[in-house]
Amino acid sequence: MRIINSDTFFAFLIEEISAGKTVTIRAKGTSMLPFIHENDILQLVPLCKTELKKMDIILFKYKDSYLLHRIVKKNNEILLLQGDAVAKHTEKIKIENAVALLQQIKRKNGKIIKCKSLKWRLLSYLWYILLPFRSLLLKVYKKIILYESK
Repeated sequence: MRIINSDTFFAFLIEEISAGKTVTIRAKGTSMLPFIHENDILQLVPLCKTELKKMDIILFKYKDSYLLHRIVKKNNEILLLQGDAVAKHTEKIKIENAVALLQQIKRKNGKIIKCKSLKWRLLSYLWYILLPFRSLLLKVYKKIILYESK
């Protein structure tokens, strides 16, 4: 296995997305729990910046990093993004820093989740509405996951 640095990886990913290709990557981190789990396989597609909607999950450049978070507010050329496992912190970016749109997720059990499905969108809105209780809900969720993994 060859390990490459993230600058090289993301330069290649952006080149592929810019060429209109679909890109598949593995999720890293927990900022998008409970919707995206560590090691889920994520399918990213080119995005049309004028068609982005609230609750879409996008890959974007923020400062010197690339993140995959949910759009919680769109105002012309400005997007406000937030990780699903985050209760307070948000990222504010210019729409030109949006790189790709999350199209689907493949879990380790093989289950495929389509991010444009009605069920996914409804659960996303429900999670957003539950923002004041998010920290508590995540603690319960993590306890259940830890219990089930034993």
